Amino acid sequence: MKQMTLKSNLFRPLLRLCAVLLATSLATSTIYAADTVIYKSIAADGSVVFTDEPSKGAETVTSTPLNIVTPQETKTTNRSNSSSNAEEALKEATVRFVKLLNPINDQTFVNPRGSINVSLTTGHKKGLPLGHKVQVLLNGAVASTSASLHHQIPVPHRGTHTISAKVYGPSGSLSARSRSVTINILKSNAGGGN
Repeated sequence: MKQMTLKSNLFRPLLRLCAVLLATSLATSTIYAADTVIYKSIAADGSVVFTDEPSKGAETVTSTPLNIVTPQETKTTNRSNSSSNAEEALKEATVRFVKLLNPINDQTFVNPRGSINVSLTTGHKKGLPLGHKVQVLLNGAVASTSASLHHQIPVPHRGTHTISAKVYGPSGSLSARSRSVTINILKSNAGGGN
């Protein structure tokens, strides 16, 4: 016959729960039985029987005094501490400023193709905290929105343009706004294009 083994990782919490319930049950019954006389007798089948009713041939069982443990004083959480911790976490996750690193102010692009790379910094150790979004504006209109400090915006027509950025917090409220940088787009006039 194959012997069945219990997997300790699976049944260990269940066994602990059973042990706690058994200990609680015994402790409770012992507390109620402290003032009661307990009798021990041997049944006809040889099993030991404990009861609070005397029977022929039963002997009294002396119980040991209960060990009573006084509960330890629990520390209450100071609400001002927990609220100040929450405020600190909020401050840590708040973006106070945003600055354009690229392009730099008064930078000139000659015959640019594709898109212009825009890089930002918030001075925050995590870059852009979770839940924040960045909008990059070209001439005041939204050119790109994402949860990143690196954007690509379409190349505008020739001339002078402004680029700026705004950071919005998780609630959608404006958290920071950058200063505008000016860029110049120069395109050769071959073919009469912009």
